[in-house]
Amino acid sequence: SREEIGFLSMLAGHAAVGIHNSQLYEQTTKQAIELKRAYRDLKSKEEIQALLKDLNQDITRLDVDTLLKRLTEKVREVLRVDISDVRTLVEGQWKLTGVTGIDPNLLTSGRSGTGRGPAGWIQQHRQPLVIPDLAQTDLPVGATMKSLGLRGYIGVPLFSRGGAVIGVLRGLTYQPREFTQEQVELLQLLASGSGVALENAKL
Repeated sequence: SREEIGFLSMLAGHAAVGIHNSQLYEQTTKQAIELKRAYRDLKSKEEIQALLKDLNQDITRLDVDTLLKRLTEKVREVLRVDISDVRTLVEGQWKLTGVTGIDPNLLTSGRSGTGRGPAGWIQQHRQPLVIPDLAQTDLPVGATMKSLGLRGYIGVPLFSRGGAVIGVLRGLTYQPREFTQEQVELLQLLASGSGVALENAKL
């Protein structure tokens, strides 16, 4: 009847307003989340810039391992990873330094391999590498990392002033982990400045 059609039209009008308000709320919430993320990223970048400034100022009084531990502590804080370290190339082999989040003796000791795995890939391709699950990768993974149950991997190259890859800054997790492009860029920002600081410290 005409009354039923009118009643249904009234309900439809209320539903349309409700849907519209819901969409506006979702858009506002999404914008708020994006703004919060942008602010957090900006704050992280500012903290990283401050850290890199400190690293370069401290090279005259701190040893290389202490410098790199300050760096990897910041990596763990910013990326919320379980372990962070720096692998530097020494006479064609990888040496582990600046380990935080685990006893360095448990991860490895002294020199470790020739870099056929993820670190070697980063050195060869000169770009960041993200592996959501080390148990599912085709790259060789060391027995130590397997025994420790490490799964998530993010690594970026450390460059010298001349552009050579002199090391790899890594973040590791015990659970599989997807890393965003923003997180990769933050880690590369840290690595870009710390490579120069590392060279200065060695000098």
